[in-house]
Amino acid sequence: MEIFNLSKQVYLFKNANRPEVGIWWMIGSDFVKFSEPTLGGNYSYSNFLHDTYWIKVQQEYGKKYPYIKYRNYFEVPRGRVESTPQGFVIMSGLEQTQDKSLISKIMRYFRLPANLTKVVLDEHLGTEPVDEFNIMDAYKAPENQTTEEPARKTASGR
Repeated sequence: MEIFNLSKQVYLFKNANRPEVGIWWMIGSDFVKFSEPTLGGNYSYSNFLHDTYWIKVQQEYGKKYPYIKYRNYFEVPRGRVESTPQGFVIMSGLEQTQDKSLISKIMRYFRLPANLTKVVLDEHLGTEPVDEFNIMDAYKAPENQTTEEPARKTASGR
């Protein structure tokens, strides 16, 4: 039997329509979030971390989606919502930031105002871990160019 907690009920009532910050995953057709109402003011970050809450997600959704029992938290589409002085930021990997229906769902579940919300790509929230060596491959010179410095001429011009 749950004991009625008046202070908790007042808190929930006061924050019923406030935008929230937190973390989320999209697992199959289920949207899973851990969030808290924004505090107002300049910035509002949640203390929820994907790696910390993943075990709870596996326990809760592992029967419905058995594959998540064998996955790391970063192998499932995920993201974060934070607030800034200008509004709210939805951060996620490339596929998620381009999925308009998912962005609408995030905005609805976190109660974010459309006119104050930006969607931002964050490579670290993609479903593949970021490999800094692969990122550096993007900065390689084209094959017809060399990355070596040109030979320096001596005083005699050679």
